[in-house]
Amino acid sequence: MDTLKGIDRARAEVLFEAAEQADCVAHLALVTLWQSGEAEGGYDEYSYRGGYRRYHRSDFEDDDDFDETGDDYEIGEIYDYSLSANHWSDCKGKKVGLGEIRLDEDDIVSEAPLDYGDPDSEDFEGFTGNAGMTLERWYHRAAIVLWPRDKHFAVLCGAGTDAAIGGLQPPVNRLKRMSFLANPDRKQGRFPLAKKRRQHLHQIIDGNLCNLTHVTERRGSPFTLVCTKTTASYEAACKIHRRDLQNLSRIIALENKTS
Repeated sequence: MDTLKGIDRARAEVLFEAAEQADCVAHLALVTLWQSGEAEGGYDEYSYRGGYRRYHRSDFEDDDDFDETGDDYEIGEIYDYSLSANHWSDCKGKKVGLGEIRLDEDDIVSEAPLDYGDPDSEDFEGFTGNAGMTLERWYHRAAIVLWPRDKHFAVLCGAGTDAAIGGLQPPVNRLKRMSFLANPDRKQGRFPLAKKRRQHLHQIIDGNLCNLTHVTERRGSPFTLVCTKTTASYEAACKIHRRDLQNLSRIIALENKTS
């Protein structure tokens, strides 16, 4: 956020606040549009019997005297492109490890096209064998990326492994930091939370198979989420252990019988 100035910072602050009120997840990210296409231009014009002829500068200048760059060309037909977001941070400027997430053009809401104006960087490649001249351009734009909070895990899992791990780790860590989880003598935790926050915590508990039951105590405002520790995973492990012992006994009995 500190890198945004003037109207951009004001817009970001408004969007973060609006996202919070709409119960959406919002991040500041760097959106990158990459384009690769045909390089056009690189010629001058001169009068020839009342008309004009075009010639490439390289036709009349030694390679050692002239160094062509992408500044001399415009991009024509676009052969390939990509759109992605990376370098994520939250509203407080804390980095979030979501990695690179691919975007669709329909995901973008902007007053101007992403490729409006000069590119942030470009790479020109001249004629190589039978291949024509190519030009690659990169456009970088700061953006607020948001999605509904109840779709948070679906979005991250759909975006790939890096996004899923980076996005799921913070809430799991917050859950682990709850003092009642770390205290073996404390069997229950009580958390007064708004409905959306309770639902979010439900998803974390169920999605990570935590040994907790969670019910809502519908008294007061806001209602209280009551989390109670269980021994579910331990009991399941004991059940598997007993089953394995029984199977092992059967195997030993069969072996003794055949011998």
